[in-house]
Amino acid sequence: MPVDNTALLAAPDNAERAIIRELDRANESIAVIQASIGSRDLPFVEALFEAAERGVDVRVLLSSAWYSEKDNEAMAAWLNRRAESENLSLDARVADPGDRFEKIHAKGVLVDRETAIVGSINWNDNSIRENREIALVLDGEEIGAYYGRVFDADWNGGDGKSGPGGETALPIGLIAAVGGVVVLVVLVGGRIDFAD
Repeated sequence: MPVDNTALLAAPDNAERAIIRELDRANESIAVIQASIGSRDLPFVEALFEAAERGVDVRVLLSSAWYSEKDNEAMAAWLNRRAESENLSLDARVADPGDRFEKIHAKGVLVDRETAIVGSINWNDNSIRENREIALVLDGEEIGAYYGRVFDADWNGGDGKSGPGGETALPIGLIAAVGGVVVLVVLVGGRIDFAD
């Protein structure tokens, strides 16, 4: 599956600014999948509301794992209340995995169904400011369509439907590309300068 452009993000170095920059560039849609969101005051959360104020359709999907379900239900309810009170196109929910998967452990953002940010970055202050985390920014219509189908299937719940466009199986080429980047990071990690 072709990717037009790939960029490496690292926390705490450049990831927070780069993710906010991508959220700020959204024109049509943002889809967020996270195990949880650590705080209502997180800059990412404010960037989502700013995007919704611009007319961007925002969806946030959080995990229903037993250890985070109550907190995630409270966060989704707060996001939805604020969006409703401000008449914004932002919808949040806790995943209903059915028999497709047990819990969400993914950390990703899809912007305008053309830019996918995937990696280990959790949406909390510790992950973006204290931990060493890595994410890839993958640009391109085909990769965006793939992640869009996966997100739609997860958003729609345990019915196993992938939405328009087909299957959600991860393409072998993408697995190889991500694996290659991970190996490269490990091999030259001490020599990489994560500049903005």
